[in-house]
Amino acid sequence: MLAEDDARHPIAFNGSEFRVWKTMPEDEHYYGLGDKAGPVDHRGFSYTMWNTDAYGWEEGTDPLYKDIPFFLALRKGRSYGIFLDNTWRSQFDFGHAHPDTYSFGAEGGDLDYYFIYGLDPKQVIERYTDLTGRAPLPPLWALGFQQSRYSYTPQSRVEEIARTFREKKIPSDVLYLDIDYQEKNRPFTIDPQRFPDFPGMVRSLDTLGFKLVAITDLHIAKFPGYKPYDEGLAGNYFAHNPDGSVYSGVVWPGASVFPDFTWAPARAWWGTLYKDFVSMGVRGFWNDMNEPAVFMRPDKTAPLEVADRVDSGGTETQRALHNVFGMENSRATYEGLRKLQGNVRPFVLTRATYAGGQRYAATWTGDNSSTWNHYRLSIPTLLSLGISGMPFAGDDIG
Repeated sequence: MLAEDDARHPIAFNGSEFRVWKTMPEDEHYYGLGDKAGPVDHRGFSYTMWNTDAYGWEEGTDPLYKDIPFFLALRKGRSYGIFLDNTWRSQFDFGHAHPDTYSFGAEGGDLDYYFIYGLDPKQVIERYTDLTGRAPLPPLWALGFQQSRYSYTPQSRVEEIARTFREKKIPSDVLYLDIDYQEKNRPFTIDPQRFPDFPGMVRSLDTLGFKLVAITDLHIAKFPGYKPYDEGLAGNYFAHNPDGSVYSGVVWPGASVFPDFTWAPARAWWGTLYKDFVSMGVRGFWNDMNEPAVFMRPDKTAPLEVADRVDSGGTETQRALHNVFGMENSRATYEGLRKLQGNVRPFVLTRATYAGGQRYAATWTGDNSSTWNHYRLSIPTLLSLGISGMPFAGDDIG
């Protein structure tokens, strides 16, 4: 028997919630679940799956940025995986509550999970990614060293950094621009004072052998006259409050609205917003703050009652869609770049994602600190992401 239901705890339903218990052999160990801070072996711990803006996270901070409700079990060379295909807030307990039982459940949605057998861990992960998809081949330059910080500004400083790297013969293939290149922190804009010749800067970086990755947060400033806001409002592409009004939350630009990334027309429109940057030669894009993060709220995200349209028709609230919001944001970016760039391989970096997000974007471990402890924590966190089907993952160092 590889995975046995616990006879003492039958599957339980409580209103919309459910929970599944299974026996936990004393020599079985558990891995995966995406970015979890702490030991790579999850035995003895419990975890919540709810994409969260976890600035300055530390060992034991939970939840973090990604919801990947898949784990790998290993015992005496035998292995299997369980994938809970549920996007609501969920929880996994590996012997924390009961030392001889592990369990998982969610606050709502369907009880729908896959048992995945494999002769070894590699085969389990192969079969899991057969189901959820695999990462596309990235552009070659994306495998090089990528230099980023908060934040390089103005244009002269960006160009100075590039020249200094080359003068000192420090290998690097990529420079990142955080929000300071934007006008009033509005995505898809360029501050003409700080970056007076943005296309020329991109060309000069390319001459020095640098590809440029620019941040494009998913929030759109609520400001008439700002093209993405005007277009999105005209197309009715934004998430709504229960009363039918457009939801607005405070983020970097101030009052902001949020596209319906779970709805194909909104994703297609979002993809068109990259046209100008692509024509300038910007080669990669960084989707940050896409849990979605919202300032001035204790839960740091959009209210659970906010509704988004879905591809199957109708709407769902953030209770069901919160955990897939980041993945659908990176999907919209990736699919838009596929259309705009032709045969050029897209590069998208996302902070938040869900199971299957590896099809659209690479990821990193979010806002850590420049400490030896975070350097140490990065190793098990990256291993957990790899086991969870995210092969292209990195972290901030230095």
